[in-house]
Amino acid sequence: MKNIQTITAVVLIATGILMSFIGFWTPPKGEISDSVLWYFAQTLIYAGSVFGLKVYVDRRINPSTPDTIGDSAADTGTTGITSSAESADNASSGPPGRN
Repeated sequence: MKNIQTITAVVLIATGILMSFIGFWTPPKGEISDSVLWYFAQTLIYAGSVFGLKVYVDRRINPSTPDTIGDSAADTGTTGITSSAESADNASSGPPGRN
């Protein structure tokens, strides 16, 4: 089932891009029809929902999966983003050299 969703999403994006290019070259040249833009927008919505749903379900099933593959920060469990509590602690200590 996952393969069918991925394949259809990729094929629809490819056809949307192809139709956009063809629509750009057909008369009147340089103007893409509204129907072609609508089709391309629908393919992007479909592909985004397929890939977004896949990521959501994968994270619910296996929450220990890192957000980014191959990112050393994600592998170690640190994201490099400070929380609001950490930033408040840093702000209350004042600028360096004034302590």
